[in-house]
Amino acid sequence: MGLKDLKPFKSPGFDGIHPEFLIHLGGYAKKWLAEFFTDILLTGQLPLEFKKAKEISVLKPGKPSNKSTFKFYQDNNPKHKSYLVREWLLYNCPKVLETPPQSPDLNPIGNMWSQMKIALQLRPPSSLTDLKRRLLQEWAALSHLSPVRRIDWKSMLLSGFGGVLLLIVSESCAQSSLASLRTYELVKEAAVNSFMPRSRDRHLHKLLQQEKRQSPVPAEKPFPCSTDNSRSQSRPTSVHQLRPGDIDVVGAIGDSLTAGNGIEALNMFQVFVENRGSAWSIGGDRTWRELLTLPNILKEFNPNLMGYSLGDSLSHHRSSQFNVADPAAMSQDTHFQARNLWKRMRGDSRIDFNNDWKLVTLMIGANDFCSNMCYVNSTELPEKHRFDLIKTLDFLRDNMPRTLVNVVAPPNLEVLMNFKGMPNSCYLMVGFECSCLFGLAYRQRRQEFIDLMRRWQQLEVDVINSDRYHEKEDFTVVFQPFTMNITFPTTDDITDYTYMSYDCFHLSQKTHALAANGLWNNMLQPVGSKSTNWPSLFSEFLCPSEKQPYIYTANNSDASP
Repeated sequence: MGLKDLKPFKSPGFDGIHPEFLIHLGGYAKKWLAEFFTDILLTGQLPLEFKKAKEISVLKPGKPSNKSTFKFYQDNNPKHKSYLVREWLLYNCPKVLETPPQSPDLNPIGNMWSQMKIALQLRPPSSLTDLKRRLLQEWAALSHLSPVRRIDWKSMLLSGFGGVLLLIVSESCAQSSLASLRTYELVKEAAVNSFMPRSRDRHLHKLLQQEKRQSPVPAEKPFPCSTDNSRSQSRPTSVHQLRPGDIDVVGAIGDSLTAGNGIEALNMFQVFVENRGSAWSIGGDRTWRELLTLPNILKEFNPNLMGYSLGDSLSHHRSSQFNVADPAAMSQDTHFQARNLWKRMRGDSRIDFNNDWKLVTLMIGANDFCSNMCYVNSTELPEKHRFDLIKTLDFLRDNMPRTLVNVVAPPNLEVLMNFKGMPNSCYLMVGFECSCLFGLAYRQRRQEFIDLMRRWQQLEVDVINSDRYHEKEDFTVVFQPFTMNITFPTTDDITDYTYMSYDCFHLSQKTHALAANGLWNNMLQPVGSKSTNWPSLFSEFLCPSEKQPYIYTANNSDASP
């Protein structure tokens, strides 16, 4: 049946064998082919030649033949999104236009012929002349399709050989999609608002009583670092001569640990509230005395810092600013978030996009560890993350001038599995939020998962320590490893759960402050000499010095005193 369905006039592959030749094979050859493909299905192994493809570029008249100007566009057909295809595009196609999930078929001629075939089958033509006449009739009738399939064929642009077909779907469909998205946002907002405490001050006081917030620093105690000469007299042109005060804009990419879920939770429902204003890498509520975050540290060096998130906000809220993290995000979502961040920054009138120095912090992996690695081929997961990470960082490198990117290793969640004395209220929540590590069905694979998380961390080190992101003067990426070997205090062999949110999975504000302290220290430590654990709060708080006033990068670490 497969040979009968071949289209005889398709182009041959690398072997030069035309489909028409295969259609007319003899019985012995057909039997051999059947056994050959059956063996492939049973073993799951493809011959190497099957993984090759021809790239034939059909240029529009007058267009340059330089590959660097090409833009590749394809729909989300599963074979187009496979790991092998994406990896090939990463290294061979400079620009790939992204398509949304569940995108329609981007070949409108396919939709046309599909409708015409249906019409012809209802009343088959009686001769070749009748076929030509019917084809012309059905072509003219295409504008009368049902509203669901309606296509404005008058808006299709035909521009000669290799022309572009611009498909405009009915406006009602687009409006319906936008309405659905807005409805989802409104429902989520209503749900989150219902979980928020009525009295915020009383709520914060309870958190302080439960020792889940950092102890406020008295007003008479000064900031640990001198802020004199913390900003260069003129804007630096090199990212390797960037002082903390030179950073004008901050942004963040990540998951629920960056979105701030559960930082101020006193019950299981409040874990779903995104306390973005208190998040370790991007929150800007209050000051470092009450909430130690990276932006609150940087504001001491540059009071005009922009981009930090405020309050309890969702990712599409204005107060979220340049915190584009999504609680459910995985590695595959970072490129979308990077594009979203780029659009927000470019569209913000406060920002001189080409001249302001930007600091972006990226941490991803917890959801991949908890909700993905037990359902996919775990041996391939780190390599897929390599692809996602390179794609994301390449986009930032090519589109974000004057940017320093912190890539923070996701914690190895073995630390959660080693918790002692976990409250009963946590078991249900942790099993729900992290089924791969805490589900009974996967307990025998725990060591496999622990090793995978270590490989994930090491993979990030390898990607960032390559020369790929250290060749430009206005862009670099630095790996910050303070989360690689984190531990939590214990008392009488019982884990101190004041460092955790109500669900014992997300982090309390006190721990977000530790993370901010750890990230800040890493930024002021040379590459190759960075700490891999966080200190107790303020016990070690590094400062720029006259000899080394710059944030450390791979290129200036060798020149450190």
